[in-house]
Amino acid sequence: MRNLFIYEVIRYYPNIRGDEFFNIGIRLSDSSKYAKIEFIQEEHLKHIHRFPSIEKKVITSMLEQLKASEHSLQSWYGNYLKISEEKIHRSKDSFENVMKTLYEDFIGYKFHKKENIDPIQLIKEKTKLLVSSEFKRYLHIEKDDVFDFVIYDKNNIRHFSDVGRVSNKAHVNRMLWQREEYSFSSLKDEKAFDFLNISHESPKVAQNLLRKNEIAVVPYDNDDVRYEYLRELIK
Repeated sequence: MRNLFIYEVIRYYPNIRGDEFFNIGIRLSDSSKYAKIEFIQEEHLKHIHRFPSIEKKVITSMLEQLKASEHSLQSWYGNYLKISEEKIHRSKDSFENVMKTLYEDFIGYKFHKKENIDPIQLIKEKTKLLVSSEFKRYLHIEKDDVFDFVIYDKNNIRHFSDVGRVSNKAHVNRMLWQREEYSFSSLKDEKAFDFLNISHESPKVAQNLLRKNEIAVVPYDNDDVRYEYLRELIK
């Protein structure tokens, strides 16, 4: 069962008249109203020199005062610090693990050495893990030589799926080509074609082109929408 969490991001604005900000903390609460703030860790703070607009001594002094009175907003630094709007996060993980995930998503990732990690491959692996852990009684996923993967839904309809960005012509063309290639096969089973869009951009030309070819465009840019997509397949 997934629990409901609410989080806010604590942001530092080096220039109160500018839009640039730097995330320095996460405030997380659960359904029982238990709340905790996680500030930027020392192991990351020591690398703050990577960001020319941020002075470490200013951040360090600020954090000391924030930690001393973290449950009071009265002592915070006026316009230099702002808190984002509340956002919802659903997860079956513990409070501590959710905090770690959010910290990584909003703060920790900035300090990683850049590696050649394929985001599409990562999302595919996450999808397989989600199916095997949360939907294994209802869905079956298999590797495919053409599409990124094939999912059998509750009614045994096969969903031939590619993960990509609707804003990327190469990704769209690949899906169209594979869809056309499949249409020449002799298989007559129940099937559907899903383009799993990991982009926030959705050009209408690309969307229309996919839909004209009977390919559904599915939001797939974060964990929550990926969960909802799979949940829809078992209804």
